[in-house]
Amino acid sequence: MARLVPASGLISQAFGGDTPGQAAVITDNGTGSSAVTAVAAGVGVETLCFPVTLPTGGTTAIDIVTAFTPGYKFKILKWAYVEDVAATGASGSRVYNMEIVTADVGTVASTVTVTTASAARGRVIAGTTVTGANTGTASGTISIEVAAGGTTHDAGAGSFVVTIQNMDVADAWASLLAKLKSSGYMATS
Repeated sequence: MARLVPASGLISQAFGGDTPGQAAVITDNGTGSSAVTAVAAGVGVETLCFPVTLPTGGTTAIDIVTAFTPGYKFKILKWAYVEDVAATGASGSRVYNMEIVTADVGTVASTVTVTTASAARGRVIAGTTVTGANTGTASGTISIEVAAGGTTHDAGAGSFVVTIQNMDVADAWASLLAKLKSSGYMATS
């Protein structure tokens, strides 16, 4: 059985095992590699998918997704539109943006422009880079809206795919590692 020993060499007494003074055995069923020495940069990263039908018959601004609450502290990393039903219409082109509560995502608003040019099932239209202004609280909401203007679509459907990081999970890992390092239970360099 392995025992964690701090760099100082002092051994802490463990409680809760089958034998007095023996720590309970933890079984690793995580399917991860025990040789990994760092937490992956993607800890807490997940993908949200919002199926939508493109707005038709006008160019007014409307919400496509209204006030979705992830339920945890989060960071928007990137987003894209994946086409399922090809967009149609004479030179149809509409610009979409994402908001956290009511503020645009990105210091310069990140957008996805859906056009009828090269429209095809399976086409992926990446959003512009998300830089800054991309975090929300556990009660924060995400909305996706189409901006006023552009040229209307006659038809089309797909999904907005949002890559989001659960910062509660990422912060918990960072805090745990910091405690292990400051306690001498793991190397600091």
